[in-house]
Amino acid sequence: AEVVGEDLRALIGNQVAALDPADREAAAAASVAGTAAPAAAVAAALGVEDEDAEAAMRRVAERSAILSARAPARWPDGTHTALFAFRHSLYQQVLYDSLPLQRRARVHARIGARLATAFASEPASHAAEIARHLAEGGQAREAVPWLLAAADVALGRSGHAEAVDLLEHAGRLLARLEEDGDRIRLEARTLDMLAPALIAVRGWAAPEVREAYERALELCRLLPDETPLE
Repeated sequence: AEVVGEDLRALIGNQVAALDPADREAAAAASVAGTAAPAAAVAAALGVEDEDAEAAMRRVAERSAILSARAPARWPDGTHTALFAFRHSLYQQVLYDSLPLQRRARVHARIGARLATAFASEPASHAAEIARHLAEGGQAREAVPWLLAAADVALGRSGHAEAVDLLEHAGRLLARLEEDGDRIRLEARTLDMLAPALIAVRGWAAPEVREAYERALELCRLLPDETPLE
C-alpha cells in the first residue's frame, strides 16, 4: 500500500465526506471489492438490490473524482453487472482504511460469498480473488478450496512458487480449524499439492518436503480407506 500523506488523506477524506451517506457506504464497500468494483459485489456487501448499488456508485462517479464507470461485466451465473473503477489507488486505500476492522471483514466475507456463487461453474477464473475475500472475512474453511483451485491454476502455468505461497496460506488457515473429517481431507489435499510444488521450488533436500510428506501420511492414516481427496 502507498503511504498517504496527512494533507492528501485529509483532501480525499473531505471528498468522501461530501458524499451522501448511502453513496459513501457504496464507495467504501467498493474499496473492499477491488480497484474495479462490480455493483453486484457492492450490493451483496451492503445487503441491497444490485440496481440500488449501481445507482449509488454512478452518483459517486458523477459527483466526485473517486470512481469512473467501466464497461459492464457478465458473470458465469448470468449476472450482468455494472463496473466502476477507482480513478486512483489512493482513493481506494483511504476508503478501505476508514472501515472498522470488523465491518471490513464482514464486507470481505459477503463479497467472497457472492463471487463464489457467481463463479461456481468457472472456479479457476477468480479463485485467488475469492479466496482472498473469504480469508480476509474470517471464512477460513470456505477459503481453502478456493486457495487450492488458485494453486492448481498456478501449477498449470508452472508457477510453482506462487502455488507454494497459496498452499502454505491454506495450511495456515487450516491450522485454525478443529480437526474434523472435513479439515483432515482438506489438509491432505493441500499437502498432496504442496509437496511436489516444494520440490520444484526448493529441491528434494528441503526439510519442508519431508515434513509435508510425513504429515500427509499421518493424515491418510486417519481417513477411511475409500475416502477420496478430491
